[in-house]
Amino acid sequence: EAFLCYLCKTKITEKKYIISISGNTPCHSFINPYGFTYNVITVSYCEMVREDSVPVSEHTWFPGYAWTILSCASCSEHLGWRFTSVKEKIPTSFYALIRDKLISSYPQANI
Repeated sequence: EAFLCYLCKTKITEKKYIISISGNTPCHSFINPYGFTYNVITVSYCEMVREDSVPVSEHTWFPGYAWTILSCASCSEHLGWRFTSVKEKIPTSFYALIRDKLISSYPQANI
């Protein structure tokens, strides 16, 4: 099962890459400093994405990791963030994808 950009249908990742970070679930809900809530799913691998910022450690949702903004390489839609370890943590990097920005390659499946 693949997960696609909801806007342009480009393949972004697959179900087999879902991982758990900071707990028992790969699904997390966070509020950014501006009050926006994001429901994300964490994965170990993405394709057809572009990092659109420099790594930032402030306001990180995962202590010990810096974040960069992640967009679809095909349509430039904001899809989530890449988190990279700044304190030699394992995993050294992962992705937090906004669940509402993804659709499944199986229409009946939920993300």
